[in-house]
Amino acid sequence: MRMKRHREPAPTPDPGLDRYRRAAARLVDGERLVGQLTTRVQTWWTTEGPLWRRRDVRPEERVEWFVEYEPGEPTAHPDGWTDGITREVDDLDRDQFVLHGRALRVEWLEGADAQNRLTARGW
Repeated sequence: MRMKRHREPAPTPDPGLDRYRRAAARLVDGERLVGQLTTRVQTWWTTEGPLWRRRDVRPEERVEWFVEYEPGEPTAHPDGWTDGITREVDDLDRDQFVLHGRALRVEWLEGADAQNRLTARGW
């Protein structure tokens, strides 16, 4: 028998995260292209309670991101990509993305360029 889980309703969307709900950008170090960044916003819950009465509580919107490195990028993750989840968007608000201790400039894509990148990522 499968136990039913209780889940609190999703939070009201945070307008401060609207820019990152479905976004794509280039990551640049100086004049060199390091990789492509895609972001989306998802709702995350904290799971608590005993196994037979699990509850998903305290829903919070978080920015999920994915970086696909350019071929030959010396600091690339071994499989060629890195992903993560964060609620903090202060760096992105300043068009900056800190990755492995490097502050990279974010150049946001728009229109068809952004849509093509998001489609390629499957987001």
